[in-house]
Amino acid sequence: MSLGPPELMLIIIIFFLLFGAKRIPEFARSLGEGFREFQKARQELEPPELNEPIDARSRQLSSPQETASEAGSAEDRERARVLSAAKGLGIEVEGRSLDEIKAEMRKILDEKDTEAE
Repeated sequence: MSLGPPELMLIIIIFFLLFGAKRIPEFARSLGEGFREFQKARQELEPPELNEPIDARSRQLSSPQETASEAGSAEDRERARVLSAAKGLGIEVEGRSLDEIKAEMRKILDEKDTEAE
């Protein structure tokens, strides 16, 4: 069972009668805002790697050396992100391991969470 043009026109007319011409733009606006909020929340929850375009070359790795170099670049990207976030929190990063920096970041963020509660 499919909807043809006459059925769609009937639905639109009923929609206008129920909600009125003034409420339809408000309804469409709130529907659009809800959709944008959903997209924004979904992007915040996804890991950043999923948002990056996939390079065709990365799908066709032919040697373990290429795999190792790509793993190294992923580690470099992670390190750069952690260092940037740590500096944003005011954490001294010189001469410290990545694990030490992450631990201090967790400590600071946990303190901020307890203050917020």
